Amino acid sequence: MAHRARGLAHRRHLDRRLRVRRGQPADDLRADWDDEGRLLMATRDGAVKIIERRSGTWTQTWFHDLRDLTPDPTPSPSWARAW
Repeated sequence: MAHRARGLAHRRHLDRRLRVRRGQPADDLRADWDDEGRLLMATRDGAVKIIERRSGTWTQTWFHDLRDLTPDPTPSPSWARAW
């Protein structure tokens, strides 16, 4: 629970910055908090990254570019079709 509270506190500081990114609305990305207060972001341009608060500033600590990957849809396994 303490981790979740820490993530929510970080979120308050970052919410305003997420509203506009390079002149585009925040709809251009999807983001969620993990239990450690880090922000995982997936952008429409094909990047996945982790943003963490370090020394009082938000810092990108991990990045992976997925643009060169090609989707290969396959049927889901039977165990994944029911809750």
